[in-house]
Amino acid sequence: MFWFKVRVAAGNKESLKRAIRRAKRDTVPAELETISSIPFPLPESYTTTSSDERFLVYDNGSESARVLVYCSRVGLELLGEADTWFMDGTHSTAPRQFVQLFCIRVPLGEGHATAAYSLLPGKQREHYEEFLIAILDATGRRAAIAINLLTVETRKQDRDGDVLEESHRDNQKQFVLLKGTVLKLIDLHQHYEVQFKKPGIKKKSVWCKIAADINTEKEVQVSATQCEQKWKNLTKTFRDTVDHNSKSGNERKECSFFKELQESYGYRPNVKPIYVSGSHCSSSKESDETEEENSEMNDEKLQPKIKTPIQNRKDAVVELMNEMRADFREEQKQLLSSLAQQHEDRMNNEKCKLDLLAKLVSAIEKNIKNLFSNVSCLVVTGSCIY
Repeated sequence: MFWFKVRVAAGNKESLKRAIRRAKRDTVPAELETISSIPFPLPESYTTTSSDERFLVYDNGSESARVLVYCSRVGLELLGEADTWFMDGTHSTAPRQFVQLFCIRVPLGEGHATAAYSLLPGKQREHYEEFLIAILDATGRRAAIAINLLTVETRKQDRDGDVLEESHRDNQKQFVLLKGTVLKLIDLHQHYEVQFKKPGIKKKSVWCKIAADINTEKEVQVSATQCEQKWKNLTKTFRDTVDHNSKSGNERKECSFFKELQESYGYRPNVKPIYVSGSHCSSSKESDETEEENSEMNDEKLQPKIKTPIQNRKDAVVELMNEMRADFREEQKQLLSSLAQQHEDRMNNEKCKLDLLAKLVSAIEKNIKNLFSNVSCLVVTGSCIY
């Protein structure tokens, strides 16, 4: 009864919540609207715990993609000692300036404990990588632990300034290629390019040769599958860069090893087509002069313009519709022919039935006449006897 009286005196549940929020609002600073409005560096009250212990371990200071990582001294010790990390993110509890609150939990006794927190601006791979690298640096395990990701392509700087190219895993094992190793891969691919084009030689055997050449000269041991996958990643990035630069209005950009790939791979028609559909629509003086200079070469090697994928798709759709229309007409023609044949067969059957019925009626009439004649004969014979 006492608690009931206190509850009634204080008001209902929603009134209590509003009173608590108003009390908090007087002591807590107003929440900022965007990431760019968050000050850098953060005030000390946002970087330490209530016991004045350092809590903020990483802040990139970006105005558009701010990443904040929080971890206490005890949390760093737990992360350094744990063999297994459990990671997950939540979006509902994250502040409005950030997309999610990402946490790392570690085994502790019979349960688990949250050791590190991070406020991330998005769900992209680079955000997770930046967070993990910051935690690994804080725990001192960056050199000893392997980040268990499906694909890692971040670039880091080693002590000599070479770019480390981390590529795809092969059977749960990562490998790292130095800048010199990637350049060696490009040179070897150009060297063995003739063998790639020969129909009697399997590509896998050529990649094995490339991997063997790299392993004899470089410290990093790579497999044929890893070399092939790395080459596919390099060429895909190069093609995307070429497509981006070929579109008007886009700011020109370059990818890693752009010049080397342009010399050994950029001449191919699938990267740089000879003709592009619609290029004549927006001609300029410079293009006219270039066409006049190369008119003789174009006359000697005149080739039809290559249709764009959109035009090819339109032609394929039109051709498919024409085929479907012709098939429909043929089916309709066969259906009408079948219906006419069925009607003719039905009429023939009805005619046969009518003929049989007429013969039956004629036979019955004949039998009746014979019966009457026999009866009349019997009557006459009987009268004669009497």
